[in-house]
Amino acid sequence: MDQDINFESIEYDWEYLPRDVDNVVLFLHTKTVDSIEYEYEGADYWQSPEESYYLGAGDCEDMCIYFAYLYYMLTGDDSVQLVLWKTTNLFMLHMTVYFPGWDRYVFLSGNETEIENKYGFWDIFRRKE
Repeated sequence: MDQDINFESIEYDWEYLPRDVDNVVLFLHTKTVDSIEYEYEGADYWQSPEESYYLGAGDCEDMCIYFAYLYYMLTGDDSVQLVLWKTTNLFMLHMTVYFPGWDRYVFLSGNETEIENKYGFWDIFRRKE
């Protein structure tokens, strides 16, 4: 896609964007799961953030790429990393977003997202149906 994501089209009062990392991440989590419907297609093609935005669908990799892109565009922080994990099913991988300075991982997939909190536990955020 040759068009950038139009942030003004994402419904939010940008003047009140949270400034601390925790709230920016939670805000972007909501925007990602509300904008991108989880859709596993079997083939492992990684969409650009623009493709995910315009299609409104993607798998865990697409959601993480979209999330990391939004985070970078809003904060200018390029330290976030995309991490692939082997699942308990050895034939599948799962992507997460890692924040080195924040020392947390963000999982985006399906109807729930898990964010590891500062105590090492996973906070689970369920997508509203």
